[in-house]
Amino acid sequence: MKEKTSLAVGGQAVLEGVMFRLQNKVTLAVRKPDGTIYVEKKNLGLKKEKRISSWPVIRGSLNLIEALSVGVEMLTKSANLSEGEEGENLSKKEIFSAVFLAVITAIGLFFVLPTLITGFLEKVTPYNLGFKNLIEGLIRLGIFLTYIFFVSKVKEIHRVFQYHGAEHMVVHCHEQGEELTVENAMKYSPLHKRCGTSFLLIVMVISILIFSLLPWMALIPRVLLRIVLIPLIAGLAYEVTKLTGKYNNSILNIVMFPGLMLQKLTTKNPDPAQVEVAIAAIKALLEDDSVIDREKPNLYNIDEIANEAEV
Repeated sequence: MKEKTSLAVGGQAVLEGVMFRLQNKVTLAVRKPDGTIYVEKKNLGLKKEKRISSWPVIRGSLNLIEALSVGVEMLTKSANLSEGEEGENLSKKEIFSAVFLAVITAIGLFFVLPTLITGFLEKVTPYNLGFKNLIEGLIRLGIFLTYIFFVSKVKEIHRVFQYHGAEHMVVHCHEQGEELTVENAMKYSPLHKRCGTSFLLIVMVISILIFSLLPWMALIPRVLLRIVLIPLIAGLAYEVTKLTGKYNNSILNIVMFPGLMLQKLTTKNPDPAQVEVAIAAIKALLEDDSVIDREKPNLYNIDEIANEAEV
């Protein structure tokens, strides 16, 4: 098994921009309505303690909770910045409420609804539904794929998916050791193995495997048990994604192939201006403190970054 050399930079597309994270540093770059690029860097100040937060599986669930919190903050900033001064600014509470509602909806759609459908089928079909947990899992996977397909067709989401592609392309460029320029980044694929889309597909597959080992219960206990097991499933999916991002061999590539194909729906080819924004974000992440604008704490001076890149 061949290990890849990578700083494991993670990212996320936001409204008219991209955020990146490396260990305890987070950067955000957003294209403002006037055409300028706002770039911000934040130090999370996390303690690097080798305790329960570093244990396999458990660390995945904890990292996801933290990533959701950081993501909500960056999404709030990007939403307000992309609207400009004349737009209606959203509060962090409003964004968090929307994200919380989305999480509850996802749990209901992907974990509660499939078990309800399976229970209904058991009642209306004259045949004995053997392997009911497997049938439920296949229904869950079908709902998930259908959801991704229809979301990808929403016109308003298209630009977010373009920034998603730009995020992946500049990460590829960075991992290959090339200079971070628009021309270099545009050569790479918008698909990446360490992607949230692939992670979600792995979650669905692992849930099928785990739930198939459980006894078939009454409706309410069955639904509650599936919800309780979500952190375990997410933690296992995190470890699989982390492993495939760290190593490169034929077996792991086969495992990740369906996720890469699914990314064809959630990533779109960006234009050069969008790649420029993603580069600004990752450069801010990799640069030292000498490029920080001291008059605005934690805010990178994009002109200094651009001049340095041109040299």
